[in-house]
Amino acid sequence: MSIKNHFDPNVYKQFESGLKNSSDKHMTARIAFGALYAYFKSNQGTRFGIDFWESKLEDHIEDMHAQEVVELMVAFRDNRQLERSHMTKLLDTQFKKVLLDKWNAEVVYN
Repeated sequence: MSIKNHFDPNVYKQFESGLKNSSDKHMTARIAFGALYAYFKSNQGTRFGIDFWESKLEDHIEDMHAQEVVELMVAFRDNRQLERSHMTKLLDTQFKKVLLDKWNAEVVYN
């Protein structure tokens, strides 16, 4: 929805109502990336939702790809809920390692 610029706050309210009961059983970095992309791009949802999905992404950060880091940075450009330093902190604490580890295989190669 957020890729097509369709933003419905009710979707995020319903989505967040189930987060507290969610399980990590089938969680992947791709799922957490998709949720964070939507939160960043749409300016919808709460800080609880953003923190929840950032935590899940951190738990599965070894499966994240360099292109996904770039996509999150692009989506964050549209965000007006979070301060700019929030992305800088994510880059320093989580995404820098992904970029450095996967640079040759995913950026240079492609």
